[in-house]
Amino acid sequence: METGKTGKYLKYAIGEIVLVVIGILIALSINNWNEQRNDNAELWQYKQRLIRQFQKDSSDLWSYNEGYNYIKPLFKTLDSTFRENLKGNVNKNSIIKIPVFITLQSQFITETHALIELNNTGKMSLFKNDSIKDKLTEYQNLIAQQHDIIDRTKSKFDDFDKLLYGLAKYGERYYLVKAKDIDQDAFMNAYWYIDASRKGQQLVYDDITRTNHEIIQLLRQ
Repeated sequence: METGKTGKYLKYAIGEIVLVVIGILIALSINNWNEQRNDNAELWQYKQRLIRQFQKDSSDLWSYNEGYNYIKPLFKTLDSTFRENLKGNVNKNSIIKIPVFITLQSQFITETHALIELNNTGKMSLFKNDSIKDKLTEYQNLIAQQHDIIDRTKSKFDDFDKLLYGLAKYGERYYLVKAKDIDQDAFMNAYWYIDASRKGQQLVYDDITRTNHEIIQLLRQ
């Protein structure tokens, strides 16, 4: 202060502080850049895994839908026959063929292990695109929904099996039932429940298939 150098020292101190701050900011920027690069690399790996796994799901869903498209006309014909029988337009002594797989409940099991890992590790935050995260959540909810349908309806399907065993004879791939034996309300009510449940489950499978394709497209962007 005596020599009048206070101003110089203050300028020097401020300069030192500015340099330190700049150094810290540069270090933070480099660190953030490295973290972002690592996150991008990890995100890319998850995307590739998800694409492969959703493609596997897509193939399995295609196989399921092909099988359903094969049996769908059989059920449509059966529905029509039952309605005509209720109207009295079918000879009561004629034999109605009921496919043995009428109570088969196919359960789709997803192979998306990477999706489970993302949820369990909190790595879902790597995805900045909300559309992808929303679709992944929708996909999981649909999978859970089809499991729920099967769980809720299984006992009814089992009861219908028992009903068929008591009325029908077994032919190759079909239960053989006389038209007069299925006029009873218990049988028809049980059948319409099975029919509605099967159609409801197929609608869920259609939604799963659609969402699967949308997710694959989003992951490839």
